[in-house]
Amino acid sequence: MSGDVDEELDVGTHEVKRRPVAEVRLGRDRIVAYVEPTACGLLATGSKAGVSGLTTGWPDDEAEDEGGDGAGAEGEGDGSPELPGGPYSLGSFSHGEYGAPFAQLSCGKRAMVIEYDPKEHRRVSGTRGAVSVVRARDGRTVYVVVGPRHTRAGIAEALASRRTP
Repeated sequence: MSGDVDEELDVGTHEVKRRPVAEVRLGRDRIVAYVEPTACGLLATGSKAGVSGLTTGWPDDEAEDEGGDGAGAEGEGDGSPELPGGPYSLGSFSHGEYGAPFAQLSCGKRAMVIEYDPKEHRRVSGTRGAVSVVRARDGRTVYVVVGPRHTRAGIAEALASRRTP
């Protein structure tokens, strides 16, 4: 692992233009959120499982029309989470090994939400980009929210309301 975001994102085909938009460090783990012309994705490095990546296409314009202004799209169209800034397309990965991390990516045209569970508590040790971090009640899972400040604030508020019994 080089520590150079651009170098680590340079995997696969060279026809796809990936642009990193945010980075969060959680102890030894690093999560990089990126966008492509028709998708968004994440790269997680440093975990017990090594390097993991996930790319999810943006939701269809039809799903966006069903969700109205996106401020309260209540998961219409594609089964996406009930978060502002939607609709979202979903993707996830887990290595299936005990102690290996799990990530779920909600990809929208106005925001990205990454649910990341490294399977042990890790402190946020740095952020870059238009990103907010919300820790779940379990103390391990974090939500990495990428997007404009007002959209991130609405998403953080919705995530925080999920944390209360």
